[in-house]
Amino acid sequence: MAEEVAKQLILKVESDICNEFSTMMANDAMITLNLTPKAVDVLNADDLAALFEGQSCQIITSTVTWQEEFEQKFIITENNAAALIAKINEFNDAIDSLDILLENWNLAGQNNLGANLETAPLFSAPELNVRTLSEEDVALDALHVQYEMEIDGARFHMSKIASAAWQTLLEAANLEVTTVDDVGDASSIGVDGVEFGELDKSKTMRQGPADGTDITMLYDLKLDIVVELGRTQKPVQEILQLGRGAIVELDKLAGDPVEIYVNSKRLALGEVVVVDDHFGVRITQLLRKSERLQSLGE
Repeated sequence: MAEEVAKQLILKVESDICNEFSTMMANDAMITLNLTPKAVDVLNADDLAALFEGQSCQIITSTVTWQEEFEQKFIITENNAAALIAKINEFNDAIDSLDILLENWNLAGQNNLGANLETAPLFSAPELNVRTLSEEDVALDALHVQYEMEIDGARFHMSKIASAAWQTLLEAANLEVTTVDDVGDASSIGVDGVEFGELDKSKTMRQGPADGTDITMLYDLKLDIVVELGRTQKPVQEILQLGRGAIVELDKLAGDPVEIYVNSKRLALGEVVVVDDHFGVRITQLLRKSERLQSLGE
């Protein structure tokens, strides 16, 4: 019974993350893409083999850091991956690989879980590999989450292998702050009815977006946009020794996305491109619309 409760809890939190991911894709990429967790169980090598054995797969790996470091691997057959990307490109051709797509899933997971935890989990940038599965992929006590991804009527199966630490993280994020035991005997608490006055609709109706925020008056406001390639810290002594030709090593690796800030607030991630002999930045990932509005207002 306890095992079944744990599975339902994992599916619930996974569903919350997937719903946030789907909302992000609809708002930021204009794609109606539904990702639904269908089943979760302790990883079984035979089950995984039945789904993927002998087939070339795209394996998208990220490191999750929360109390400890562990890996999660999304797995989809290469044929399904190619068909999925082709379907996505009918609506948005900026997403040309699954590591870009699942970077948005990682962001949804970080936002969703971080909202209920004192310290948010950190997800590394996804790394994509094309290969067949091996014995090393079947880790001891790992979880196997199975998803269905649906876009424009086409459905695709995707699996995820995650360390048992993923379950610990999901359970911690789903803990309720107050339980029945915390408030004692409910029968001893006096409860009075509440009467509400008539609402004046003319004063309570708001114009603007669904969240009641109207920022149309700010549309002509000019903001500073800064693209950050990377950062580093050095002692004053080393700074004073810098000269022409000196190389300053940053904290970013080659190929890592650059960060885009508007008025010192992070807005998006992107990649550097060249446009008519000028540097430019192609946006690859946006924060959720609500977060962008919030950060611009801070």
